[in-house]
Amino acid sequence: MTNRETAIEGRAKALRQAFDESFARLPVVQERATQAFLAIDLAGDGYALRLAQVAGLHADKRVTALPGDVPELLGLANFRGTLIPIYDLRILLGYPPGPPPRWMVLVAGQIPVGLAFDRFEGHLALSDAEVIQEGSAPSHAHVAQAVRVGDKPRRIIDLDAMVESISQRVQAGNMKKEQ
Repeated sequence: MTNRETAIEGRAKALRQAFDESFARLPVVQERATQAFLAIDLAGDGYALRLAQVAGLHADKRVTALPGDVPELLGLANFRGTLIPIYDLRILLGYPPGPPPRWMVLVAGQIPVGLAFDRFEGHLALSDAEVIQEGSAPSHAHVAQAVRVGDKPRRIIDLDAMVESISQRVQAGNMKKEQ
């Protein structure tokens, strides 16, 4: 056997071994980081809510109105024996009042709050790359990012910031009443 034949035989053995080992290894899966969103509609405009900030989604929940001069506060709703204030997300984002919203989300977090909106459009699972920053002048303080679904962008509402803003307004209102 010549050196050349020995080299070819060694190469063939190495190729067979590599081929056999390729079946023994687990396949490498490229995982894409994704975020889950709820697609909603407010006064004809598309928005998205991060599913991680949502504790529940409800339709046609009865809301008991409260007297007062806070137009965005729709009233209270009962969730398993707990009364939770429900706010109109349209008014909180600067839209004019409209017909009673059909849908609401309970915001996940320390402060129990519900936010009502016009229409639930579906669930979105998008890659991190599909989340973009809004331009230099976001449409609202609680909307700084957007996602593109097809050719239509949807602004992302930061529910944590929205609840913080509501909490600050309630505290300021309580301090005003005490004076």
